[in-house]
Amino acid sequence: MPLAGASVAGRVGELLAIVGPPESGKSTLLRVLAGDVAPTSGEVRIAGRDARELRPRERALLRAVLPQNEAASSPSTVREAVRYGRATYGRVDRAADSVVAEVLSATGTAHLATRVCAELTVDQRCRVALARLLAQRAPLLLLDEPLAALDREGRTRVLSALRDRTRSGDTVVIALRDLDLATTLADRVAVLDHGRVRDLDAPAMLS
Repeated sequence: MPLAGASVAGRVGELLAIVGPPESGKSTLLRVLAGDVAPTSGEVRIAGRDARELRPRERALLRAVLPQNEAASSPSTVREAVRYGRATYGRVDRAADSVVAEVLSATGTAHLATRVCAELTVDQRCRVALARLLAQRAPLLLLDEPLAALDREGRTRVLSALRDRTRSGDTVVIALRDLDLATTLADRVAVLDHGRVRDLDAPAMLS
């Protein structure tokens, strides 16, 4: 789906929400921003570099992606699944244990560390998937409908963890269907309509 309209740029330390109904182009836009799909015009730059020219490892270090309906369901334990988010850093990763412990705590999954992912509830598996994303420690986070399968506690945990990342200077771009929710949690909101960016502004300017 071609995407046109306003330039979509995440700012340092910002939570940017992309909002629109099904088939409006949210998932496609996230894939374009991740550098996984070429834009029909213009360019995507991550940390000042053309996303399409980045090598896979460079891309993994700069941006982390959580696709829609992503949930950890492997036969591995929660700790092993989350540690996989550190794979880009290689075998000698001295920060791995502390990072994994930190993101498990942030997502409320520390008590599940030794459990097998496939045996968890949907809410728990979604939170483990988020923990794996956070463990990647990329400065740009792209998340597609990460709240859809979560209960109230899960949503609170996820939003708190994402806000912590923006406070540390990372950029979070999150796709949502609910405009009211987006205006409550985001610093700016991009409204998509049939593949076009109709509005891109601070929440107060969209009301």
